[in-house]
Amino acid sequence: MKRTSNNFVTRLCRLSEDHVDTLNKIRESVSFINKQANRRLFRVDVKPRKPIDTNKGYGYGGNVIGGLNNAVFVDVYIRPINGNYINWR
Repeated sequence: MKRTSNNFVTRLCRLSEDHVDTLNKIRESVSFINKQANRRLFRVDVKPRKPIDTNKGYGYGGNVIGGLNNAVFVDVYIRPINGNYINWR
């Protein structure tokens, strides 16, 4: 499946402890980068996918009704804030 966002990092299962640890490490890494820059450059967005309770289903735009509490899988994105980009050269 082709992703349309260049900010996509990974898809994680919330029911797996390893995946929860991975999400925490991603959040800590982005937090460290922001602290080193003395301003917020990036943020971690977590989007719920595939509901646990299928009776609730999906809302407008494909988001899971019930939020992260009702999601089996989550997509993780690292997005720049206010168009801040770092020149890595």
